Amino acid sequence: MNLYEIDDLCAKRIISLLPEAEKNIEIRVNGALTGYGELVEVDDKLGVEIHSWLSGNNNVK
Repeated sequence: MNLYEIDDLCAKRIISLLPEAEKNIEIRVNGALTGYGELVEVDDKLGVEIHSWLSGNNNVK
């Protein structure tokens, strides 16, 4: 999803995901891959646990 698509989301909207998709997500900023993470539940809310950030060709953990 890009920022415009996220901005168009409304409350209680359901987004279908593939099985196990929550375990391996890409974090993107302005379309560029910036890291990897996992969707997690925190206090009944959806969050992202960041596993690693990418910096140029080097993976910064």
